[in-house]
Formats: sequence, C-alpha cells, structure tokens
Amino acid sequence: MKHFIIFLLLLPYLYFAQTENFTSVNRQMQWQKVYETSFSQNEILSIMKNSGKFTNIFNDNDSLTGSFSDLMADYKGAGSTTMGTTIYVQNSSINANFKIDFKEGKYRVTITNILLNELMDSGLGISNTKSPIEIYTLKNGKDEFRKTFEQRDARIYNYTFTNFFDFSKYRKSEDNW
Repeated sequence: MKHFIIFLLLLPYLYFAQTENFTSVNRQMQWQKVYETSFSQNEILSIMKNSGKFTNIFNDNDSLTGSFSDLMADYKGAGSTTMGTTIYVQNSSINANFKIDFKEGKYRVTITNILLNELMDSGLGISNTKSPIEIYTLKNGKDEFRKTFEQRDARIYNYTFTNFFDFSKYRKSEDNW
C-alpha cells in the first residue's frame, strides 16, 4: 500500500517528463528547449550553414529563424524498437520551422509548423503525403495529447529534436591537410 501511494504521488511527474518540451495552444503544437552553450550566435549560424541541414536561415539581432526538412525520428537512439514504435514515427520525415533566441551563455530553440512527410509503399507505388503532426498527437478538437504520444512518441521526438539542435555535437570540418 505504501508503494502504491508513492507511485500515485510520482505519477504526475512521470507523465510530465514525457511531454515536458511540447505544448499545444489552439491545436498548434510546438517544441521548446533551452541549451547551455559557449558558442556565440555567429558561431552557431556558421555551424548551421556548414551542416547543410538547415534552410532559409535569417539572422536577426538576438535570434535565428529558418526551417529544416527530411529529418527522420531517431527512435532507435531514443531506446525504442521497430515493433515498439508507431508507424507514423518510423515512416515519416519531419519538416518544420524553428526560431533560436539567444541570451548570455544559452539559447532557446522553438520548433513550430511541424509537418510529417509520410512515405508509404502500398504495393502500387510510393505515396508521399505531408500532414500536420497534430493529426497524430492531439485528441480530436482538443489541446490534449493522445496517450500513444505521451507514452512513446513524445520521448522519441524529444530525443531527436534535442540532438538535432545540440550544436556542441556538430564538428567543424578542418580543411588542413
């Protein structure tokens, strides 16, 4: 009984940990995370341009905006298996817009307008459809997350986005030979 009460007390924290970087307002999802960094805004801009993973990058006073496309969710890196991952996560690349705000020693990434580019092979040909992520993640007509998103998919997308925007993991190419 004592363990059950402790579990009930911890349940809200376990639930929150799955979707902590995701929010939904007016049925529009966004992902947001703050990173500590020693890089300047111009260094991060240079890393982004050299990586080839980001497009339409605009440099403002204290922020960068742009987009990315064809990012595959890293469900294996997040600790999931093929059988334990929903089909839309496995078979969809991610297209989205981003904004990076800068303060001294840190930056905040906000991802919006998340579209999933679903690649399905029906046997008659390959279908390529873009759908808003909200179709799969939110309950109909509400700003509430579906249970499958809370329990599995949020962790996978959080892992993917966290690594994608962790610029300390990007290496500058050395051209000294």
